[in-house]
Amino acid sequence: MSSIYQTWAETQALLEKHQVLPIAVESIHPEEYILHPGSESISSLRLDDHEHRHANPWKNAGGRPQYEGLDGAVTGYVIDGDLTIDGTLINGDIGAPALIVLGNLRAKAIMITGDAKLVVKGNIETDFFMGGFTDSYLVVEGELHARAIIFWDEFAPSHLGTLRGHALVPHYYDAASDENIAKVVPTTPAPDLATRGGGGGEVPIESEKRTFASFGVDGAKLYERIVAGEPVLR
Repeated sequence: MSSIYQTWAETQALLEKHQVLPIAVESIHPEEYILHPGSESISSLRLDDHEHRHANPWKNAGGRPQYEGLDGAVTGYVIDGDLTIDGTLINGDIGAPALIVLGNLRAKAIMITGDAKLVVKGNIETDFFMGGFTDSYLVVEGELHARAIIFWDEFAPSHLGTLRGHALVPHYYDAASDENIAKVVPTTPAPDLATRGGGGGEVPIESEKRTFASFGVDGAKLYERIVAGEPVLR
């Protein structure tokens, strides 16, 4: 099935048909989107690649002559099905791209920063999830399941059905009392981050809250490893 450019009116109608939460629909920019009409498997995805107009997998989407030559420079992508990413899903601190998955999202690692919008109708399953900055927007109607989860730089989800995994969070944030998360399920054993000095795992969600820095986790190095496709977990 071919990808196609869609107007905001067409995109909004599709999201409403799938009964995507209104808070998610209202959060994304009312502009053009690329629709992939079905499930998709790709090697990796950098959401802000549309700013650079090169490596995104749907840049040759058709359907409207007025969009020819834009080479993928759109607000974001809608996947009408499941999205499987063999490697990483990344958004750096560039632009405000959106990824809306109307099924389930699976990826080796996910890192969203900047003004990214990630909306998933089903579940997210990944080894590692990291969200940074207050403008990053995350809505998962099902479950976010990850071996390691990091919320930093005042990041917090806008809506989660279930948060399942081990989380490293700032001292002021408590996932279990966050009204935007319906259910928190800590899991064991705790994973070990490749950029953290010393041995042992990370603090479970329900454990004593500590500062992000006290674990010796280097956010910049994590970002570098993810971009390079290197393992994040030992």
